[in-house]
Amino acid sequence: MAPVGYLWRRASYCLGAVLVVLMESVSAGASDALLERALAAHESGSQALHSFRASVACYRMPLREVGLAFYHKDKSLIEVCRFDWVRDGDCERIKYKNYETTSDERGRPSGICDIFQDNQVRKVLDNWDWANPQNIDPVNQGSARGTIESPNPSRFGRIDPGMLTLQIPRFQINEPRATLAEYVSRFKTKSAEIIAGTPGNIRIRLAGGDSLNILGVDNVIEIDLSEPHGYQITRMAKIIPQNHFETRVFPLEFSHEVISFRDCGQGVYFPEQIVQKMIAPDQNESVTLGEIKVTLGSVNQAIDEREFDFRFPQDLQVVEDLYGEGKHKLLLWGDNNQPRAHITNGQQLLEYLTPAQRSDIPPASNGRWWMIALNLIVAIGVIAVLTRSRWQRRK
Repeated sequence: MAPVGYLWRRASYCLGAVLVVLMESVSAGASDALLERALAAHESGSQALHSFRASVACYRMPLREVGLAFYHKDKSLIEVCRFDWVRDGDCERIKYKNYETTSDERGRPSGICDIFQDNQVRKVLDNWDWANPQNIDPVNQGSARGTIESPNPSRFGRIDPGMLTLQIPRFQINEPRATLAEYVSRFKTKSAEIIAGTPGNIRIRLAGGDSLNILGVDNVIEIDLSEPHGYQITRMAKIIPQNHFETRVFPLEFSHEVISFRDCGQGVYFPEQIVQKMIAPDQNESVTLGEIKVTLGSVNQAIDEREFDFRFPQDLQVVEDLYGEGKHKLLLWGDNNQPRAHITNGQQLLEYLTPAQRSDIPPASNGRWWMIALNLIVAIGVIAVLTRSRWQRRK
């Protein structure tokens, strides 16, 4: 028969283990409840903002110096791009201008983008300045590009003011535009806690990899919500536990943090200034990579429908990808903002050239067909990229 002391120690150990499990279960349950409450409060605050007009200016360390950011802490930030952003319910218009890349290697316009989308379609016009338009014809397209596609959030594929102002939780351009609840649902491990010293402010912590396999399995995401600001996102950080930097390996954090909000009334708050930082906690190093400044116009007021009057220029070749794989179309745009023709072969383009445009084509047929083939190759390349990206998403 076992000694009484031994039995007592075993019983105490088992009881302690049971208590630990119960405490962890209670703690997990409390965290889940807090997370659910935080997501609901954030959604309610976000829905209070249904229309606005804003200008978003982006300042950043020069691109060539970002890789050596810790060695250029004192470098002043420069304005690299600006967004004019208008939204009214499901309708959204984003106009983008890049000040670092204003022309391509051939001197043609670059770094300009105009996007319109609603719940039915997304239209994109790249590298077209209506104030100083390029000379294009059905054959010669310059650097201008046009696409019509499904408004699928997973296919946005570009930087946007929503992610920069933390209105849309998104760290990388290959992440979908989603609500906070949709973003959180991607992760295997998720928890929430009250931030110490800030009653009502909540930190959501996400780990274990995401279902889209976009972020690293070891990456940790932290999202802070501010109770005084309608539970809007005040900080979003990506923490990489083992980052390789030159010969060193150490944790690294990339964070976007709201410095100030504008109180728009009726429970609506909009970020006015956001700072982007890179932090190496173990090295006691921090550097500001960028800053976002928002100039907010009207909020929750009627938006003039002319703000959403999106147009493609005449003679632009527009790739339409509305219906799914294998059903892309190449459209030649007309002067009434409607397709002029569905292009299926290069010879069709010649039919839409004016006599003056025909005279600009070199007389040798080889040169003529080379120009047509070149532009069709570009269009086919765009289609191939769309198809490949869709295949990768399915994979």
